Amino acid sequence: MKAILLPENKLRKLYIEKLASSTKIAKKYHCDPTTIRNYLRKYHIPVRIGGPIPKNKKKPSNNAAEKSYMLGLCAADIYVRRHWRQIRIELATSIPQMIKVFKNTWGPYSKMRMYLVKSKSPKPTFLCRYLLHPAFSFLLYAKKNNTQRFKNILCLLGWCRRW
Repeated sequence: MKAILLPENKLRKLYIEKLASSTKIAKKYHCDPTTIRNYLRKYHIPVRIGGPIPKNKKKPSNNAAEKSYMLGLCAADIYVRRHWRQIRIELATSIPQMIKVFKNTWGPYSKMRMYLVKSKSPKPTFLCRYLLHPAFSFLLYAKKNNTQRFKNILCLLGWCRRW
């Protein structure tokens, strides 16, 4: 195969913004997927874990108020982590109103799984879980130990004053 020259800005746009796989990019430029992965490493672009993004997952809206609300919930009560290429959010609670808030917030983006868990509480405790589109990765920074990152994200969304 002949050598190709792939500009960093085009690769970032395809791989990060449009979430194209290295295989799809390789087909577009008529080269091997390994070549694309080598360019990703060369340009210090983080390589995603393999596998397709599930088609039933919706991206978050661009509404800054909604994103800020989600960040606030995740910072306070909700466990967030990466699950392969998706974002997993979980809530364990015995309060029906909290389950309703959780469902109303993330229901439009995915299907909720709900499990009954054993606890010392006399009330039944439920574990509620959503698997979200990778574009929800901004929620990963809402952790309490990432306060500065959380503040920076709020500033990017236009919801803060100078700290």
